[in-house]
This record gives sequence, C-alpha cells and structure tokens, in this order.
Amino acid sequence: MTGSSGRFRPVLVSLLLLGLAGQVAMLSEFQRKHPAAEFPWADGEVYWHMAGRMAQGHWLGDTPFLSAPLYPYLLGVLRWLGLDLPGVYALQVGIHLLATAVVAVAAKRRFGVNAGLVAAGLYLLLADVAVSTMRVLQNEVQLLVTALLWWRWILLAEERTPRWRDVAIVAGLLGLLVLTFPTAVLVVPVLGAWLACRDRWSRTGWMRAGLLAVVVSALISPATIHNAIVAHEFIPISAHAGVTLLHGNQPDSRGVLTQIPGVVHGRLGLHESAAALFERATGRSGTFGEIDRFFERQVIRFWTGEPLGAARLFAVKAYRFLTGDVYDDTAPLILDRRFGLATWTMLAPLEVPWLMGLAGVGVWAWGRVLGRARWELFIEAVLIGLPLLVTVIFFYSPRYRLPAVPPLCGLAACGLMSWRRFGAARTAALALAVSVPLLTVVNRWTGFDRPEYMLNVYRLTLAASHVRVADQLTQEKNLPAAQARIRAALDALPGYPPALERLRVVRTR
Repeated sequence: MTGSSGRFRPVLVSLLLLGLAGQVAMLSEFQRKHPAAEFPWADGEVYWHMAGRMAQGHWLGDTPFLSAPLYPYLLGVLRWLGLDLPGVYALQVGIHLLATAVVAVAAKRRFGVNAGLVAAGLYLLLADVAVSTMRVLQNEVQLLVTALLWWRWILLAEERTPRWRDVAIVAGLLGLLVLTFPTAVLVVPVLGAWLACRDRWSRTGWMRAGLLAVVVSALISPATIHNAIVAHEFIPISAHAGVTLLHGNQPDSRGVLTQIPGVVHGRLGLHESAAALFERATGRSGTFGEIDRFFERQVIRFWTGEPLGAARLFAVKAYRFLTGDVYDDTAPLILDRRFGLATWTMLAPLEVPWLMGLAGVGVWAWGRVLGRARWELFIEAVLIGLPLLVTVIFFYSPRYRLPAVPPLCGLAACGLMSWRRFGAARTAALALAVSVPLLTVVNRWTGFDRPEYMLNVYRLTLAASHVRVADQLTQEKNLPAAQARIRAALDALPGYPPALERLRVVRTR
C-alpha cells in the first residue's frame, strides 16, 4: 500500500498536467456556450458586483456581510488589479490544481504513496470539484484551505511535542476557513480541546489552545469590526443565518432549499424582502440581528412544536448529504449537460456520493489492514462531520458538502489501496463500497432526487442570461451572434417574452 516514494512526484505532475488539459477543455466550452461565463448567476452575481465596487474604492460597504467575506474580498483585489472574469477562471484553475497537490501530499502522509496518488486522481475526476473553477463562488478557495488544514493538522498530530509555530499555522488556516465557511468556527473549541487533551490537560496544552483562539479571533476580527461599523451590532462574521435556517426547516421542507413566502428567491433583494416581512409582522423596522432572530425563532418553534417531523427532516438531510448527486440550488450541472452547455464535463464523471462507501472501506482498512486505532481518524471525522452537521441543521446543498471532499478522497483512496488485503472480508468491503452508488440510482428511480426540482428556475435563469449576453452583443453590433443567443434563450424557455421582443428588434436592424 505504501508504494515507491521516488515515483510520487513524477506521477503527481503527470496527473496535474492531465487535470490541466481537462480544465482547459471544460473552461473553453463554458466560455463559448454558457451565458454565466459573462454574467455569473445567483451568489456569483452578487460577489462580482461587490468586487466591482471594491475595485472602485468602496471597500467598506454599507451593510454587514451577508455571507462569508473572504472570497468577495479576494475578488475585489483581483478586479482592482485589472483581472476580468476570464482571469478569475484561470486563477481558479490554478487553485484547483494546487488543492489537488495538497490532497495528494496529505493523503500520502496519512495513508501511503499510492493512496496519495489515487486521492489526487479521485479529486480531479469529481464533477462538483471540477466545475467549481467555472463558478464565481468560494468553492475553490474553500477546498484549498480545507486541504491545507487537513495536511497541516496531520503533521501536527504526528509531532510528539507540538511546536508553537505549527499550532499557529493550523490556527491560521482554521481562521481562513471560518472566513469562507463561517460554521467552521465550531471547530475552534474542538481543536482547542484536542490540543489540551494531547498534553494531558496541562498548562502547556491550555496555552496552545489559547494560542489557537487568539490567532483565529485575530483573523476573524476584521469581519467583526466591519459589521460593527456598518450595522452597529455584534455580528462576528455574517448575518442572515436565520433566513438560511428557515430555508431548510419548514413543515413542508424536503431537505433542500424551500422558499419562504414573501422572501425573494436568490441573493439579490433577499435582505430587503426579509426586512419587509419582519416589518409587516412586527409593525416596525428591525436591525440585522433582530431580523435574523425573527426567522430563527420560527425554526425553533418548528423544531419544538413538531419534534418527530424535525427529526425526520434531519434524517432526510443527512441522507441527501450521503447520497445526493442531482440536486443543486445554484448551478445544477445535470441541467447544464441536458441543455448542451457542459459536454466536456464528462471528463470529470465521478460524483461525491460515490466516494462515501469507499471512504467507509477506508475507515475499516485503517483498523483492519493498517492496524491503527480508529480514534486516530479524529481529524477526518471533524472535517467531514462539520459539513454534515451544517447540512443537517440548515439544508442539503452540494456547496455545503464540498469541504468534506479532501478527507473523503483520502479515505476513499485508502479503501481502494487496501482492497486486496481484506481477505475473506473482501465481499463485505465490496458491498459497502457500492452501497451508496446504488442508493443514488434508487433516488433517481423513485424521484427522490431529480432535476425537476430545479428545472423551472433554471430555465428562467438560463433564458434571462442568454438575453443579457444578446443585449451586449447587440450593443457591439454583432447581430448574428446576438440572434443566436436569443434563439438559445427561446430554446431554454419557449415563448420567453424578453427574448421574443429582442428577436423582433434584431430582425429590424
């Protein structure tokens, strides 16, 4: 299972070159065909506009952060430096390849040379990961920081006496993760307790835990100060957790994003509509914190008033985390493929749930084949358990599951590399490995997980985006290309009035 260390680097470089070739093919098709390449969708549109304002010198903003702030600020720096969307996509490809290398190095350290290379291959073949380079979302930054945290935490765990510098590095990476995945703040007390426990709860162990808290707090503090300046409230990282919570916890929820009556779909106008709903209900305007707590109280009433229904919903969301491979609330790849916009993404054919059973085999192999205590997989348990907890508490989205991917790739690679050493238990290991992929098939067959959940919103968004591109092409006097985009809009949503109107205008020119 360990393999030859001498061939690790050349094989990894070969994998990265293959990954780069695949990314070039996918990104080229995306920029030719997909209107989101020029006008990002949903959160991506909000982030791009935020970055544009920052590039013009408006770095502070006039509201508290309504989502994780690290990525939009990185975008703001890039736009200030003159990068446009193609440059951002190219940079995200570089981040993707760097994250692949870190996953390989971490898995090699944890499970051996061959497992490191297999983990890198799995990472490059995952569809959710591969298409993240073509989204104006925090996914690629999130994945890189998670992979780095996993790797450095492994190194810290291997040290007989943890060095202060290494504790500070892990704390810094955790702080960055919090700024791109706010609920990662829950890892701070867990990691602090782990550091104290390692030193048998001695004074030195608590001092290391204190260093962790100080470094993470220092990294988070600019976001907290920003929010205090603009909102005059204590909002540690981002507001609107309450709205997101209600999106996933209503009596008629199915484990995915459920619209709140009176609150608009999507990020644009979400706060304004939520504030208007609060004002109608209370007769007064509210602060960001008050509006957040207004929605949180509705969730708590649901949980306490219908505990069995809430428990069933938690189970459904956990099941979707383990087996969901269709639903996506922002940019569903399965529909991009259906509408001919993402043919080359077949170069990344794997789905995250297909790793789940293999990861279970890897956990089994850790004790049975490698002879290690399973409690030593505490690091992986935390990094996978956090996205699972977020999904269960809020709702299932591939974005919420994505930070679990780096350690999942490592465990899945460990399972694959240990296959032949299971002996008589090989059949049971095979059954475990294929169990989750089989459940994804069952989900589609029963209609539990199906593209139709997203189809209407997707059609409307796609048609509107094609029209926006057509308008831009019309201004550039490229009428044949504009007409092609208008027809693409009508193919996406037949009879779409703005497209029909643009078609009449283009034909008269």
